[in-house]
Amino acid sequence: MESIESLINFVVALFLNQGIRTLPFVMIIVVLSIVIGMLVMWNMRSKKSLPPTTATPNPEVIYKTILVEIKHMLEVGVVRKDFKSVVHFSDVNTNKIPILGEVKRPFSKREFTLEYVGTIVCGCDLDMVKVYPDGNDARVIVPHSRILHAYVDQESVKVHQQSKQIFSSGVKLEEQNREIMLDLKSNQENAIREGLLTQADESVRGMIASIVEGKGLKARIEFVDSGHPLIAEPSTTKLLI
Repeated sequence: MESIESLINFVVALFLNQGIRTLPFVMIIVVLSIVIGMLVMWNMRSKKSLPPTTATPNPEVIYKTILVEIKHMLEVGVVRKDFKSVVHFSDVNTNKIPILGEVKRPFSKREFTLEYVGTIVCGCDLDMVKVYPDGNDARVIVPHSRILHAYVDQESVKVHQQSKQIFSSGVKLEEQNREIMLDLKSNQENAIREGLLTQADESVRGMIASIVEGKGLKARIEFVDSGHPLIAEPSTTKLLI
């Protein structure tokens, strides 16, 4: 564009400096003006027809983004199961007698029945999730699902029956909590037998595939053993009563 403008300025300066008024020279100026005008219009149209420049995505950034999105998705857990359970407890106080050992004390029976609503949350260990480039695929390493949390809704606990005989020591709150903990563990084991973790793995597979394919890649998902217990450890079990 600058070269065309320079050519116009040169022709105009030549015309003014020479002071030529002959018809042939005027015709040359007219022809040059037409040619220059056509060149200007062609140059402008060429610039408009050029496709917009787009930056090529950095593959490393794409895979890091995929990893961040997968971890964010798995952070809140994959499958959540609510359940209602009834706990019945009954025992008899004993006395330790030499030779005879533990002997049940008469009229010392105690028992209680309670119910509660619990929740089991399945998910993956986020620190074990890895994403690697593999040609046009994204290779995703993810641990098998396990139960991350199991807890009791404090407001749902109701004691329906509690009784003791005359020589009973009565039922303590700690004993109720212990029985709920044991029942909570039993419910986790039942959920695993019923296929809850398999369902969680399938949910993980679908979610990861959706994220990867959204970036224009194919997902190659590999499940590995997490090396952790399948049920929630006591330290991560929330007993809210």
